[in-house]
Amino acid sequence: MNVATLPRRVVLGALAMPLAAPAVSAQADPIFAAIAHAVAADNALTAALNGLDESDDAAMGLANAAADHSSDAIKALGETTPTTTAGLHALIRHYAEDVALQDIYSAGAVCLAHLARVIEARPPP
Repeated sequence: MNVATLPRRVVLGALAMPLAAPAVSAQADPIFAAIAHAVAADNALTAALNGLDESDDAAMGLANAAADHSSDAIKALGETTPTTTAGLHALIRHYAEDVALQDIYSAGAVCLAHLARVIEARPPP
């Protein structure tokens, strides 16, 4: 096929097709829900542990349930793959913030914090 003999609108239309493909919205990326779920579960665990009376069996049961729920949410997050660049950026930011709470001076925390700063300076397209 000789492109020179094709009508201009056919050639330009074919070139534009990949650009016209529907973009996946950030809201459709499953990573956002997984991050939100993990954060909410961690907040619930923190609340359950705050002022916990370890001699109170009912409170201990609630704290243990909150810990299990948080663990499950973190596992689910680790099994979720971002489907958009914005989702990948959100996951990097989440991990950078999370690890900074645990061990801010570890190599992993420093590297993730650097990645988070880089993506903040250059947001996804």
